[in-house]
Amino acid sequence: MFMLATLTLLGCPTETNVRALEPDWAVSPETLEFGEVVVDYSETLGIEVLNTGEVALKILSATLADGTVFSVPGDEIELAVDDRVTIDVTFSPPNYLDYADVLTLENNQQELPALEIPITGVGGDGPTPDIHVDPISVDFGSVDAGSPAVEFFTVENKGDGPLLIGDTSQTGGGVFQIVGDPGGFTLDSDTVATVAISYLPEHTDGDHGTFTLASNDPDEPVVEVTILGNGGGEYDYPVAVIDGPAQVDPPELVTLDGGDSYDPNGGSITEYAWSLTKLPDGSRAELNATEAVTTSFQVDVAGTYWAELQVVNDAGVTSAPTKHVIEAIPEDLIHIELVWNTNNSDLDLHLLDGPGSEFYLIPGDCCYCNPNPLWGSLTDDIDDCRLDLDDRYGYGPENINVDAPIDGEYYTQVFYFRDNGGGPTEATVRFYIAGVLERSFTRELKQSDRWEVAYVRVPDNVVVEQDLEPVYEETRDCRLGFSE
Repeated sequence: MFMLATLTLLGCPTETNVRALEPDWAVSPETLEFGEVVVDYSETLGIEVLNTGEVALKILSATLADGTVFSVPGDEIELAVDDRVTIDVTFSPPNYLDYADVLTLENNQQELPALEIPITGVGGDGPTPDIHVDPISVDFGSVDAGSPAVEFFTVENKGDGPLLIGDTSQTGGGVFQIVGDPGGFTLDSDTVATVAISYLPEHTDGDHGTFTLASNDPDEPVVEVTILGNGGGEYDYPVAVIDGPAQVDPPELVTLDGGDSYDPNGGSITEYAWSLTKLPDGSRAELNATEAVTTSFQVDVAGTYWAELQVVNDAGVTSAPTKHVIEAIPEDLIHIELVWNTNNSDLDLHLLDGPGSEFYLIPGDCCYCNPNPLWGSLTDDIDDCRLDLDDRYGYGPENINVDAPIDGEYYTQVFYFRDNGGGPTEATVRFYIAGVLERSFTRELKQSDRWEVAYVRVPDNVVVEQDLEPVYEETRDCRLGFSE
């Protein structure tokens, strides 16, 4: 009996605590409501998908039950544990009706049901722009080689809403130059912009090209202007191609590469001509090389930069300029810029860690004396201040950044450190919060003026205006304290 009981006991299976990892996910919002969107316009909203389970997920598909007025990208998406992704949904109502659809998200876990998100929207009435370009074809007729000629076309907004001109581009011969590129302009209702085209033919065999404008016109988003000279000709012009980033975090050195430029006739590219045609206010950016295959420049302030490249083939034929747009968007939560409008003058940007910190007192004052103070955690530097640019010779820019500041108030001041002949100057301070320009302040300053500008309150992430009258401050030296 004893042996039988023992064998029976030994033969019993042993319980374990092993369990399968559970998949799960969630979306926000659970219902996507667009409200009213103007007919023939589009609006995009995001749905955030979060992997709340214990295993990795793959979103296999995002499909709409109808899909006629709502649209989504259909790419597969990998989601690690605790990872999240935003799926963009676009609503483009063609009529003045109520619309509804259901977005279904499928995943790769058999036991996890699909997510269904109801979507609603209304086609509404509202002011809309209407682009009108005249003429749509610009013909220079016969022009002698080496003789310049100029023609014009107009861009008019015949609608009742603002017309936003977006990207512009040019193809064909480089003998045509656009003067007064309207890219980035906004035209109010019944407003006209005039664009000039110059033509300097190198021969009389004919030249041709196009100039394309994109806008927010709902029924004519792209307009192409044909350009002809001396009959147009049939030559295939060399093409300039620019390889470079579309978005950067200022300040940053940007490199542009024209090595993919080509001649469709099989010739070789022998010359490169780079230029910066648009800079943000206060930028002092300059190209480091203008006749090489590659060039670089320092993106120094936030905003939009336009770089252009024209190339010449071994037959001496010039391409149309190709434009490359770079958006400089600060990645730090707090990004503050200082620029001024005189040369030979030294202004300094200061950021104080709270109302209890004092001007020029370390560690509370982040400035040229104290460019990277320890303000928060000792284990990382994301909550510390950084002075990334310090200009001593005029114009600026200077900038101060805090990636992830701890909660509190951060006070900005400007000090006119030294007048080296520049005299009174107009200083401008711009505050970017999470990449968005929130406030801008401008004051005229003279030697030894200290200007208390504003403070940033975290975690509200708001800029609170001070803009106090400048006060006299003795010039100080980082090493010696006060100096005469």
